[in-house]
Amino acid sequence: MRADFGDTSVLTKLGDPRAYILDHLRKEVRVLEPPPMPQAPLPSWNPSSLPAWQPPADAATVEELGRKMIDGIEAEGKRYRIALPNPPQLPDAPQTPQPAAMITEVWTAVQSQLPVLTRITGPFGEQLCRCRIVESMEPDPKLFQIPSDYTQVPEIPPPPKMAAPLTR
Repeated sequence: MRADFGDTSVLTKLGDPRAYILDHLRKEVRVLEPPPMPQAPLPSWNPSSLPAWQPPADAATVEELGRKMIDGIEAEGKRYRIALPNPPQLPDAPQTPQPAAMITEVWTAVQSQLPVLTRITGPFGEQLCRCRIVESMEPDPKLFQIPSDYTQVPEIPPPPKMAAPLTR
């Protein structure tokens, strides 16, 4: 993976715990080694001994909406309806009707399996998210390599340790 930040790039490689920081102005690379991970003790309790939580049977429903074209992309839709609990009412406050559910409609592109349209309706109002799918291509492999003219410099030294407070 490569992340660029102005004149600096950070390279990480799958299976390699180190990070490589490239300074493009100085043509330098720093290799950051991860600190050793402390070994945490395993929990002494068995999570499978806990009772399994089951939502109420009428808490959520899924409705198949079929296929349709969205922005020129064939998509399949699903509508998820999640029942909301009634909020507590104050004794002397006017009673206001509350939405009985939050409804999420998701349209997923058939070919790429990426969402192209999501609509969420609930007590907060409506939220609509449209995603555009663009064709992508493989990046140049050289973008993920350390250039041969870069010099490796030492890792950034850790900050100095604070002196212990004086005691009397």
